[in-house]
Amino acid sequence: GLVYVWRGNLLEADPSLLPTRRTGDMETVPIDSVLDYSVDYSYIVENNLDSPHLFYLHDGSVPPIESIGMVNQNLPKLKLKFFTDDCGMGHLGKIGSGGRPKKLLRFDPPNIVRHGGVSGFEEEFHIIPVAPQRTRVLLRQHLPRGPILSTITGIPGLIPLLTLLVNNWNYHIALEDACVMVGQSNRIEDWGSPRMRIGGLGDDLIKSFWNWRAQAHENL
Repeated sequence: GLVYVWRGNLLEADPSLLPTRRTGDMETVPIDSVLDYSVDYSYIVENNLDSPHLFYLHDGSVPPIESIGMVNQNLPKLKLKFFTDDCGMGHLGKIGSGGRPKKLLRFDPPNIVRHGGVSGFEEEFHIIPVAPQRTRVLLRQHLPRGPILSTITGIPGLIPLLTLLVNNWNYHIALEDACVMVGQSNRIEDWGSPRMRIGGLGDDLIKSFWNWRAQAHENL
């Protein structure tokens, strides 16, 4: 990561000068959300690496993935291809056997998960353990700045309103996830259930995360 330092008067520091996108990326409107969970960070990383859960748990709740066909009725057609690179590991996803991938999901150790797709929508989750069974997620989402969004965001006061709407949308999605993760944590940590008995579609990436985490703990 990068750390930006203001080398002048602290009271004159201007956060608007900080970059919000990479050179060459399409124009977007960045929206930041902060989400708090009552589970260990590993469950949140695992949850965000699990593409199939988007189809049934959040079916119809996430317009950017719904727009590329990632809804419950298309789950049997989902194809995921595992990859690794110099930064981390991930999946390329598409619906059906033909055509190009429509979704990118990646894990950049130790705690960053990124989602992206052909719609131009991108999001990155910085998953930060703050205490036992307490995790804070710093979420930044990039909304593609097409003609409509470019026009309406020029209206004074519209971006704060859009930020509020996206924040509330994320809180509702987080509530859906939190119920599952708290139950999962209870079964594993209190009842001694295995994290995974029979693997399914996409679980190769989750297993790779566990292997990375186990090795990292050995190296402490």
